[in-house]
Amino acid sequence: LDTGRYEYPESSSIKDLKYRISNNQIISYYELGFPKDAVSELILGPNNKFKESDIVNFLQYNGFEHSIKILKSKASYGA
Repeated sequence: LDTGRYEYPESSSIKDLKYRISNNQIISYYELGFPKDAVSELILGPNNKFKESDIVNFLQYNGFEHSIKILKSKASYGA
């Protein structure tokens, strides 16, 4: 019997599902862990307005103590 309901994978649970609001929409997501040293560079999109110092502070605040290259993309979204 197909009830039209989404079936969650065995490894996840509806209680682990989180939500955020973006552009007047509710977006569901799961938080996934990964080793911090897996991140070696961060590429910012062409329209990104963040200051590099704010990104460095954000990374340090979240426990990324190792060196991470911060680059700005040269490609446009239309490419």
